[in-house]
Amino acid sequence: MLYHQLTQEERYLIAGGRRLLRSQRELAEELGRAPSTISREVRRNVTPHDGGYRGEKAHGYAVASGLAQVRKLEAGTMAEQRMKLPS
Repeated sequence: MLYHQLTQEERYLIAGGRRLLRSQRELAEELGRAPSTISREVRRNVTPHDGGYRGEKAHGYAVASGLAQVRKLEAGTMAEQRMKLPS
C-alpha cells in the first residue's frame, strides 16, 4: 500500500472540521483517508493547553520533521563516503 503524507490543505480541513465538531470518521471519509490517519494526526498535533488542533502548526511540524530526516540521511551518506576514501 502506498503512503502519502497529509497535505497542508488536508490539515486545514481537519482543523476546520474539528471546530465544526465533525467526527474523525466524517473527516476521514471526506478526505478519502483512513479514520486511523485522522486520529493519529490529531493525537500527534493537539496543543496540550487547550486540546486544539491547528493545521498550520501541524504542517510546520511535519515539514520540519521531514527536513530533519533528510539531513540525517545526508549525514549518514557523507559518513559512508568518508569511510570509503583511501587513506
